[in-house]
Amino acid sequence: MGAERFLAEIKTTANLQHLHILPLFDSGEADGFLFYVMPRVEGLALRQRLDRESTEAFHVLAILLKHALEEERGKMTELLTDDFVKTARRDPQFSYFVGSIFVLAGMNEQAMDWIENALDRGFFNYPFVAQQDPLLNNLRDTPQFNELLARMKTRWQAFVAATS
Repeated sequence: MGAERFLAEIKTTANLQHLHILPLFDSGEADGFLFYVMPRVEGLALRQRLDRESTEAFHVLAILLKHALEEERGKMTELLTDDFVKTARRDPQFSYFVGSIFVLAGMNEQAMDWIENALDRGFFNYPFVAQQDPLLNNLRDTPQFNELLARMKTRWQAFVAATS
């Protein structure tokens, strides 16, 4: 991004006023570096907040697996709080893990939702890898899984064509 565009976007952003947007006090260029000034926000840094959320989500993941192995399906769905779902769905690998646990529990409908989120977010870069994954064996004959693989193959073919 060029310096002019950066400074123009800062000016535009500085005019926005919303509860969820930090105000920008100043911007410019000094010694060849572009900068902007905004207020300091008290609380956890973004990295600390993400680390804390991930730790809590991994704890829930372990409990989900325990309930799946003990065939306590009702307890599994109770663990899916809004906070957990929001955190887990951001990460395709995490979504895949949750989906795999539901596959182990024989809860294919719930599994498909999580697996689809993982695949749509690029957990498997290549459709043939998803097709060969042994954890997904129970989903292979479901129409939803086959539709998902077809979408992945279409995207993959478009990507290959665009980069060839």
